[in-house]
Amino acid sequence: METVDVLLSGNILPGADLADAAAQLSGLTGLNQEQARALISSGKERVVKRGISAALGQKYQDKLTAIGVETRLRSAAGAEATKAAAPTLAASAPQPGQQVAEQIAPPSPPANSDKRAVQAAPAAAIDPGAINPYSAPKAAMDERRSGSGLENEWRDAAAKVPASHGYHWFKDAWSLFSGQKGTWIGVTLLVFGISIAASALLPPIIANIISTFIWPLFGGGIAFMAHKQSEGESIAFFDIFAGIKQNPVQLLLIGLLIFVYVAVVFALGFFIVGQSTFMALAGGVQGPEFAQQTGKIVLVFLVVMLLLLPVMLGAVFAPTLVTLGGRSAFTGLYKGSFAGLKNWSAVLVNGLVLFLVSGGVGMVAGLFFGLAGGLLGGSSLMTILVIGLAAVVLFLPLFAALSIMPYTASRDIFYGEA
Repeated sequence: METVDVLLSGNILPGADLADAAAQLSGLTGLNQEQARALISSGKERVVKRGISAALGQKYQDKLTAIGVETRLRSAAGAEATKAAAPTLAASAPQPGQQVAEQIAPPSPPANSDKRAVQAAPAAAIDPGAINPYSAPKAAMDERRSGSGLENEWRDAAAKVPASHGYHWFKDAWSLFSGQKGTWIGVTLLVFGISIAASALLPPIIANIISTFIWPLFGGGIAFMAHKQSEGESIAFFDIFAGIKQNPVQLLLIGLLIFVYVAVVFALGFFIVGQSTFMALAGGVQGPEFAQQTGKIVLVFLVVMLLLLPVMLGAVFAPTLVTLGGRSAFTGLYKGSFAGLKNWSAVLVNGLVLFLVSGGVGMVAGLFFGLAGGLLGGSSLMTILVIGLAAVVLFLPLFAALSIMPYTASRDIFYGEA
């Protein structure tokens, strides 16, 4: 059976509107509109689908033509001859840290486009389900495509990215959330529900220990889901358990290593400050020991925070590196720590973005809660229900995006051309 490749020409059809075509391509592929716009305005040809039947290839072409994107079909059997006759993408040297999509390779953007939108474009393919519900399943996410001239993998060395990427980590996470809101909200309810239940039913120390182990387990599943969605595939609620199924030992080991490290650091702080002063500090008692050693307590606190910073950064990247990159728990934490320190400027920008977004949502929530309390009565059941529903609507999307963001940061820094 003859097979064909479907290629984007890098242009839109005569009479088509670029903004409208980019918006429709964004909805079709999961790319954001900046990335979609760059793909169809570069003037460079890129492969959409490789080695599919001629009938299915025609359906792809018809679908893209309908939204104003110029495409062509070529014989897959003649593709190698075409590559030999013309310069290939593999022959051009990639820019440092450039990320290459697996099936739609990002083009060099026009002079007035956002280069980062191409470099960090999620690898995506047009969903065959939108054209042919009986299309064959896609290959595994970590499979290398031989013969494509391009191979993406999770690198050992972290890339150095611009500070502005700290904003894009959140923006990309929000785009993934927006692509399948219901699934992500369900997953967020599950993860936060378990944490809240543990806090309500168990002593605080035990609940904190359990949370230390819960996050890497479900963080691996969230990374799996986010990567699957970035590759253009649909995700399901039960994908959250993919990390537990694939590599539960290493994910649990992340939690254990974090727990041991934090315990050692706090034990060191306890030893330096002294038992009596520490107990006065923990109990909120302004005893003489506390008053006499305020300077030492502040110094120890700062030292403890500095010692905890590397493992906190490592915990952001480790579940993704373990689940998708096949790294060990120790390697994931180690590489993640250095990645965060290496990209300190992006981390700071990201923190500022989260502060502003969280503060904005909090202000809106506060105004709404105050208004609801004034109109419905401060302690009525209706007030409680309305405020509870509003809290879910306002905060769950934010929590969902925050849970996805470790993946988008990891992908930006560690994922790209081999």
